[in-house]
Amino acid sequence: MISDFGRTDDGRDVRMVTIGNGTLRCTVLDLGCSLRSLEFEGRDVLLGYDDADSYLHNGGHFGGVIGRYANRIKDGRCPIGDEVFQLSRNRDGNHMHGGHDAFDKRVWHISRHDDSSVIFGLDDRDGSEGYPGNLHVTCGYRIEGNSLIARYTATSDRDTVCNIINHAYFNLGDSKDITDHTVRLEADEYTPLGEGSVPTGAIESVEGTDMDFRNGKQLRGMSGYDCNWAVRGYDGSVRPAGSAWCDSTGIRLDVLTNMPGIQFYTGNGIKEGIRGKNGSVYGRWSGLCLETQHFPDAPNHPNFPSAVLHAGEAYEHITEYRFSRL
Repeated sequence: MISDFGRTDDGRDVRMVTIGNGTLRCTVLDLGCSLRSLEFEGRDVLLGYDDADSYLHNGGHFGGVIGRYANRIKDGRCPIGDEVFQLSRNRDGNHMHGGHDAFDKRVWHISRHDDSSVIFGLDDRDGSEGYPGNLHVTCGYRIEGNSLIARYTATSDRDTVCNIINHAYFNLGDSKDITDHTVRLEADEYTPLGEGSVPTGAIESVEGTDMDFRNGKQLRGMSGYDCNWAVRGYDGSVRPAGSAWCDSTGIRLDVLTNMPGIQFYTGNGIKEGIRGKNGSVYGRWSGLCLETQHFPDAPNHPNFPSAVLHAGEAYEHITEYRFSRL
C-alpha cells in the first residue's frame, strides 16, 4: 500500500509504502528509503518522525539509507587506484555519511512493490559530493516470517567506493532509553578510534577491554558506544553479526549480514528533547544502532577489507533483522 506522507519545505512530495504480514509490519518512506516504523507483534521498535521536514532537518538519520559512503572518511581524502579524490567535508573536517546531499536526503523512485516487499532506485551522478562514477543504486526491503531483509545493490561506470547502510535506531523496550537492553556482538576484534572518531588503522582484540560484547553486555551504567567491530569469520556470506534484547518486553533482535563490519552506536548524539513520532520525545540513548557496513575510512587503510567498487562490477549488501521472543 502506498500513501502520502506530505511534502518537504522545498516542494518534494513524499510517499510511504506499507509492507508486512500478521507478525511483522513495516512502513518505508521514499525520502531516503527511510524505515519509519517496524512493528513486531504490534509493537513499533523504531525511532522516527511524523513529518518529512523532520527527516531532513532534525538530525539523527532515523531509519535512513546512508551513502555513497556511510560513516567517516578522514579529511574527505579518498584514494582509488592511482588517483586521490577530494570528497565534501561535512563533519569536523571529515567526510561523514555521504556528505551534504547524502542518500537519506533524496527522494528515491519506487520501482516495484507488493504486500511483502518494495524496491527503490536512485541514480547518483559522477562528481556528486566528490565521488567518481555514475552510480545506479537499488534498495529493497522484504518481509519473510519474523525477518525484515534489506538488500542494497549498486553498479558504477567508473571505479569508485561504495558503503551503503541503514541507520535505523531500535528501542525494544518500554523505557525512553536503551539502558535496560543487552547487546551481543559476534566480533573478536574492533577498529580503535583516533581524532575525530576516525579509525587509526589498527585492528585490535576486544579481549580484556570494554569493547568485549561476545557474551552479551547489559547497557546500564555505560558511557556510550560509537565504534566499528569486525564481524567474526567474514567471508562475504550472510552470517550473524550482532544481537540486542530487552528482558522487560521479551523481544530479541538478531542482525545478520554479508558485510565485514558492524557499527554499534547508542544514540549518544541524539538531540535532547527532540520530537519524534506519535508524541515521543527523544534524547541521548533513546535508541541503538547495529549498522552493518564496510569499515569506516577503509579507503585510507589498505589493511581493511576493500570498499572499492570497480566499474562494471556489482555491489551487494544484505542485512537481515530477525525478531523473536526470549
